[in-house]
Amino acid sequence: MDAESGARPGSNLNLKHLGEISGNDTGTMREVIDVFLEHAPALMRELQDQHAARDGNGLRRAAHKLKPMLAYVGMTSIHARAVQIEQLDVSAVNWEEFTELVRSMLTDFEPARRELIAYRATLADQ
Repeated sequence: MDAESGARPGSNLNLKHLGEISGNDTGTMREVIDVFLEHAPALMRELQDQHAARDGNGLRRAAHKLKPMLAYVGMTSIHARAVQIEQLDVSAVNWEEFTELVRSMLTDFEPARRELIAYRATLADQ
């Protein structure tokens, strides 16, 4: 892990923020990860469903709900795309812009989720 950024080489995660918000307490880190793993997949499905329905406002709401969760667990690149979705002007945006952002989020989410599960397994239960 790069001590400066919190990222591990080849990683989809930057765990520095998780360590900071938890005070590096493994119990708190496990709780944050567990909440994320419980709720984030449904929010990703909501994002996908809103995109499929071509509901720009709904898509922006789903991205808004996902943002803090993604940030907490260090999914910084996916978080950045959620921020982009939330900031797009629904009335002016080319729908393909939403499509590319959603597609890339969905593509990157599962590997990052699996990596987070593996990291969670390294945190000793206390």
